Amino acid sequence: MKISEVKNNAFYQMPQWLYEPPYNVLSDKAKQIYMFLFDRRTLSIQNKWFDEKGDVFVYFTNEQLMEKLNCSNKPIIQAKKELHDIGLLREVRQGVNKPNRLYISGSVESTRQEVSKVHKGSVESTRQEVSKVHIIKTDNINTNLSRLTEPEGAGGNYIDSIEDAPAENDLGIVYNWIYSEFGRYPTPFEIEDLKYFLQDHSKEVIKLAIKECVGNGKPYFKYLSSILRDWKQKGLVTVELVENRQKPKKQPAYSGSARAVRQEYHGELPF
Repeated sequence: MKISEVKNNAFYQMPQWLYEPPYNVLSDKAKQIYMFLFDRRTLSIQNKWFDEKGDVFVYFTNEQLMEKLNCSNKPIIQAKKELHDIGLLREVRQGVNKPNRLYISGSVESTRQEVSKVHKGSVESTRQEVSKVHIIKTDNINTNLSRLTEPEGAGGNYIDSIEDAPAENDLGIVYNWIYSEFGRYPTPFEIEDLKYFLQDHSKEVIKLAIKECVGNGKPYFKYLSSILRDWKQKGLVTVELVENRQKPKKQPAYSGSARAVRQEYHGELPF
C-alpha cells in the first residue's frame, strides 16, 4: 500500500479485549456493531452529545447498521441483544420520530488490563489510558468541558459542571430535525456543511428551510443547501427576514393582450 493510499483511507478500531474472555463468545456481527459505535464516540464529543450525567451517547439506527453489514433487521437486533446481555450496550428510547441513544461501555476487567500496561507515572497519564476503554464518563475531558459547554458571555466565572451541560447543541438539534423531516440522517459530509450553515444562520432559520424543502416536495439535503445559500446571498439570516420576504408572484392565467382581444367583441358573435 502506497503512502497516498494510507492517507486517503479511514480505518475502524477494534478493541483487542473483544477477542479475550468473556467477550470472545460474541458473534462477529456483535463485535462489528461495537466497533461502529466505538468509532462514533469522537463525533459525539464534537457535537456535545452527552447527557446530564456526563455519559456520552451515539446515534446509529438499525437501518444504518443493516446497510453497513448488508443484512436484515433480525440479525442486528440479535447482535445488539448480545452486547446488552454482556454489559457493553445500553439503549435508551427518546420518543416518536427520535433516534434511540446508544451508550457503550467497557468492562472492569478490560480496564484493569489496560491500566496494567501503563508504566508508573502521573495520575493524569493513567486516566488517559483508562479512558480508552471505560464508558466515556469524561473524567479525562473535564479539563475541556468549558470549551464544550461554556455559554457565550460566561467567561472565567463559569463553573465547569457536567450537570449544567446541555444534552444537545444546535447541530444535534438540526441533525434530529433533518432525520424527522427527511427520513434519514445527514452524512458526515453533510454534517460538516451544517456546521458552516450554523455560522451564518440560526437553527430556527434552518428549520424554516427544512420546512420549505418538505413543503415544496423536495426533502433533499442538496435542495436545503441551495435554499440556505440563496438566503445568505440575499441577506435573509433571521427568522423575521425569512418570514417577511416577498415570494415570487404567480403569473395570471392569461396575458394582457388576451384580455384586449376578449374586450373587442361587444356585439353579437358571427355564428
